[in-house]
Amino acid sequence: MSERIRRAKVIFRELGHEVETVEYDGDVYTGDFRGKDGFSGSFFIERECRFLEVSYTFEFSQTLAEFLRSKIESVIESCYDYGCYTAFEPYEEGIALSVCSKLYFTGLSYQSMRDTLEDFQDCVETLQIMLNINKEEAEDATEKE
Repeated sequence: MSERIRRAKVIFRELGHEVETVEYDGDVYTGDFRGKDGFSGSFFIERECRFLEVSYTFEFSQTLAEFLRSKIESVIESCYDYGCYTAFEPYEEGIALSVCSKLYFTGLSYQSMRDTLEDFQDCVETLQIMLNINKEEAEDATEKE
């Protein structure tokens, strides 16, 4: 597990990202990354899994729930086009939409991480446009986390 974490952090840094540990309980590692261009996300490594998962979460208030429902099909199609997948999570104050991608550790390299993160970032930016979220709002939301 420690070798997987070290390897992932090294590659993120080689790609020019800052990495910060959020939580590590011995079985699950959670970290955040931020690129020089300001794009950021989270990544997860679980002891029992064979992959590293990257994630970006949008949050919507309950008043935007119907708008989000009307976009679900387009969101899923866009994510699929970039090799990503989505998860919708309702909660008391609103709805969270997470965009995720996976990299298997057996193929984890500088090039595979670079390519995956490029597609992942393109997917998130496409969704920001589709959902009418400007970049400043997205960065403000990320900084508040």
